[in-house]
Amino acid sequence: MKKFLFILPLLAVLSCKVDPKIVEILPTDNVKEIVPEGWPQPNYTFSVNVLSEDRFVLGRALFYEPMLSKDNTISCGSCHQQFSAFAHADHQFSHGFNDVNGTRNAPGIFNMNWHTSFMHDGGINHIEMQPIGPITNPIEMAEDINAVIAKH
Repeated sequence: MKKFLFILPLLAVLSCKVDPKIVEILPTDNVKEIVPEGWPQPNYTFSVNVLSEDRFVLGRALFYEPMLSKDNTISCGSCHQQFSAFAHADHQFSHGFNDVNGTRNAPGIFNMNWHTSFMHDGGINHIEMQPIGPITNPIEMAEDINAVIAKH
């Protein structure tokens, strides 16, 4: 039995090898937008707001930052849940500030730079303005943008 316990981990280590199909992660100075072959050009490009690893890290931190809400408990990721394609699973309507049920459920987030409008009613027409909608919505995150800035 003791030999088996020794051989099993040894076999596991020796059998591991790099999958040749795995592509290396791009160096941080080579992050770029890639449009898949056969796809239309996106409506939003990153020519002004240039892609970088630092901006990805900042965006991820802000997406999960509860201080963007009035009571510091709700982040974008509270409703746009990664495990359900960034939608809100198991709820008819998303709930927000003071646990109030909203009037809609958070949609999945994907291919956003191909969209021309945002929110269920299309009321926001620019990707960089979209986060302000839920942050300032009294049912969702219920915060004033000036208060968000003051929280730094």
